[in-house]
Amino acid sequence: MSESVNPFDSQASKNKASSDKVSKDKPVSPFDEGKTSNEPKKSGKSNKKLIIGIVSAVVVLILVVVGVIVFINLNKVTTKDYSEAYDALNNIKEKIDDNKGISLSGTSDLTADKYHEMVYKAKSQIKSVDKAIAELGKMKAIEKDKDSKEKFDKFKGEFDKYSGKTKEVMDKMNEVVPIYIAMRKPYNIKASAGTDAYYRERSNSYQQVVSIAKDAKIKGDQELADGVKELAEAAQAYADYYKKVANGEKVNYSDFSKSFSKFTKANSTVRSSVIKMVSSLRDANYSSAFSSLSSYLYKKTLKD
Repeated sequence: MSESVNPFDSQASKNKASSDKVSKDKPVSPFDEGKTSNEPKKSGKSNKKLIIGIVSAVVVLILVVVGVIVFINLNKVTTKDYSEAYDALNNIKEKIDDNKGISLSGTSDLTADKYHEMVYKAKSQIKSVDKAIAELGKMKAIEKDKDSKEKFDKFKGEFDKYSGKTKEVMDKMNEVVPIYIAMRKPYNIKASAGTDAYYRERSNSYQQVVSIAKDAKIKGDQELADGVKELAEAAQAYADYYKKVANGEKVNYSDFSKSFSKFTKANSTVRSSVIKMVSSLRDANYSSAFSSLSSYLYKKTLKD
């Protein structure tokens, strides 16, 4: 029995073959190369990138805002900061007052070694104050407040002048005071007045004054240096006079009178120079600048 053929199937086969041939022979446009469909390509990648970009931008913005807020907060000076600075300033005042309590004047039992020790202690305390002031300058209430910084700088500048002058005075007095300590000895002789031992001891005492005065190193004050030199010469004249008396040599009262006049003049020169030196400390007064800073800090402790 012969197989039945569907005319539509035959036609379909022909159409397919024809379509394949046309498709093979048809030139391909470079713009069509790689395309699989004429419909727009719908992919989730672009949307994902866009979302990530937006999120990143928001995160950056948040970090910037947070950074600004943190910066503002870190630089804001609070009442606590002012209170800490105010307390530190009061501690500095206590240190200064403690130093003022060190007496550099002469006392009946004062020795040269004791005086040198007192000067060393006074200098150490000034050094301690200088360090405390430097630390105060680093505190937030000073560094982050323009007005506070200006008042602090003025106080520090004035105190630097004062401490410099004070140390200069102490250095000079450290050379002068031992001379005057030695000058007491001739008046504290235990030997009976009028004896050879008495005059010899007075001569030796003044010779010691001469030695100390000659060893004194006075810097930056010619008037004081000249006065100390004259004092040494006058003390030498006294020592020579009493030595002659002790040795039974003939002496004239006029010799003693000359020595006395010379000693008095030299002593007056030294004392005058010392008074000028101490008075110069008044020109380096830090009290006003200290009060201004203290008052400002105290007011700031009362409010934010």
